[in-house]
Order: sequence, then C-alpha cells, then structure tokens
Amino acid sequence: MNAMTEIAAPVAVEPATIRANAGDLRRAVAQASTVVHRRNTIPVLGCLLVKPGKDKLEITGTDLDSLLTIDCPAECGKKAQAFVIQADLLKRLLAGAEAGETVEIGRDGDVLTFKIGPATAHLRQLQPVEDFPAMAEAKTAATAMQVKASALVKILTNCAPCISTEETRYYLNGIYFHAREGMLAGVSTDGHRLSLYQTDIAWPVDGQIVPRTAAAVLAQLMGKAGDAEVEVTSWADTTRLHIAGQGWSITFKTIDGTFPDYTRVIPKRSPDAGYLVLSPATLRRVPQIFERSYPAALDLPNATLAVRDRSQGLDFVLPIEAKGAFTVGFNANYLRTFTHAFGTIRLEVTSPGDAATVLSQDPNWLGVIMPMRV
Repeated sequence: MNAMTEIAAPVAVEPATIRANAGDLRRAVAQASTVVHRRNTIPVLGCLLVKPGKDKLEITGTDLDSLLTIDCPAECGKKAQAFVIQADLLKRLLAGAEAGETVEIGRDGDVLTFKIGPATAHLRQLQPVEDFPAMAEAKTAATAMQVKASALVKILTNCAPCISTEETRYYLNGIYFHAREGMLAGVSTDGHRLSLYQTDIAWPVDGQIVPRTAAAVLAQLMGKAGDAEVEVTSWADTTRLHIAGQGWSITFKTIDGTFPDYTRVIPKRSPDAGYLVLSPATLRRVPQIFERSYPAALDLPNATLAVRDRSQGLDFVLPIEAKGAFTVGFNANYLRTFTHAFGTIRLEVTSPGDAATVLSQDPNWLGVIMPMRV
C-alpha cells in the first residue's frame, strides 16, 4: 500500500524549478513574441522576460512602443527566479516538443537548464533581468472601463484595410478610437478611402490613435474572446492605452497627433443618387492588372463594369447591378479590398467627381471611396 502511494503521489516541484506544459508554453511564447522584432540594435529588445508567479508564468515582450504580457499556467517553486531569454531561441527550443510533454526550467547562477521531454539544454542568460525595459508609470488620472472584446474586434478588423502606410502623414497610420455622440467609434483613412465603425458602447475618454502594429496584435489577442469583457485604461493627457483580457495584457503608446476631421468627406446621402452593387464573386472575375492603381469604369446607365489595359490590348466588360445617369471610376483594387473585407457592398454616388458612400450588410459600418478619372 505504501509503495502504491509513493508511485501515485505527485512529484513535488523543486524550490528553484519551473514546470509547464510544452503546448501552453509554446503558445504563450509565440503570442508574447508578436511585439518582438528579430532585428534590433538593442539586444534586450529581442528577448522575453519570463517571470514566475502564483500558478503561472508571466511572459513579456516589448519593442519600447508596446509591452505585451501573456500568462502561461505553470508550477513555480518558491525560489524560482525571473530570467531573460532570446525570443527566437526559446521558440526554437520548444518547436519540436510534443504538446503534452512537460518543460522543466531551472537556474543556477546565470545558467538556465531546460528539460523538454527527454532532451536537456543548457544556456547562459546573456541579458540581466534588470536591463529589460519597462514603461514608466503614468502620473495623470486614469479612467478604466469594461468593454466587450467583440466590439473592439469589429472596429479593428473593419478599419484595418484603410489604415495608411504613408509615413509622412503618421497620424493616419492607425485607427482613431473616439466618441461619436458619446459612443465608441473607430475610423481609419489613407486619403483615398475611409472606414468608419460605430458601436453602442459609452466612451468617456479623449480620442486616441491606435497604431497599426498594436491594432494587429489586439485583433489577434481578442479574436476568440467573443462577448467576454476586457478592461481598457486611459490616462488623461497621456498618449497611452492599457488593455487587459483573460490571461493577457498590453500597454502601448498611441500616435501623438491630431486625426483630421473625417466627417467633412462623408457624402450626404440622397434618394436621387446613383448606385451600384458589387459582390466578391463579381470582383473575382475582374482580371488583375500589373499597374498599382488602375480604374474600374462603372457605367451606371448600361449597368456594366469595364477595365481596360492598353499596354496589353485588354478591354474587359462585365454586367453588374447598377442605376444612374453617368459613368464613374474607382480604383479596382480598393473595390476588391472592400468586397473581400465586407462581402457584397452598395456604392451610392451623386456625380462622377464626388466621393461614393459604401454600405454593407452591417448597419454599423460606413465606407467612403474617392473617384478616379476614366
């Protein structure tokens, strides 16, 4: 009986040892590494900070603009210590481990020992924990609120296609989170097209521009959260946001700039406007042209879409659903992007020289696209 008891008894964690499931650890390392750049002039920015806590590891990565922490379930001995390790190296160590295997991590001075299944690896900690950067604490008043993750994901995914990549107008390199009539809305534009998403969530803080990179990380973190709530913290007179969900948190610098008054370019809807309807299947039929920007001529009276490439001798015409008294042109790639992101879209336009309003099946979304000469 005593022998059987000894066999069944769980193995105690050594005081200085960390023990975690390989699959859980690999997932957490991969997520924390999304803000870590492989090429850095500062070596510590290519590393992760692994910090033992109560029944978990806190794995943190940073690029100085964003600080992302992911929790990983783990058994941590009372004397287990934090350490810094190259993110790419740790991912490679875990790459071949079976998901159900146990990873044991021990530390002796500056030497780390990893036992991954039957394999053992020793490596020297090259960066001290004290050198890992941290964001300075904000000294202004903080406002914290609970927000549904699904609402934030809607803004991030619907506005991402229209974020500008032009570095000279840096204030357009993100999504503007702000209040419209007291409710949270997000908008992005590159000067040629615009995407606006409105929610019914109260937003009592000043507008902030969420950078493209942080928006992509947030969309990934909250993609499967559904209606779960996340905590959003904003500080007065500070270009910084903190968002925390189940098992993760991220603090990032927002873009220090003034987002333009986008409401001036949103056309006023008119019952007399011409319209056209485009589906993803329709745009898939339109041949790609090697030019970066080329127009699709939309003949509203004849209900056709035409693409011409004189260098190739191409004259392509496709029937569409349309109604109006003029022909108007729009960037074919922009139209394709809209249908790829939002499905079937309806464009309403009052004249060939005016911007068109773009509508989808989601009543909370509105797009704008500027015309091209045809």
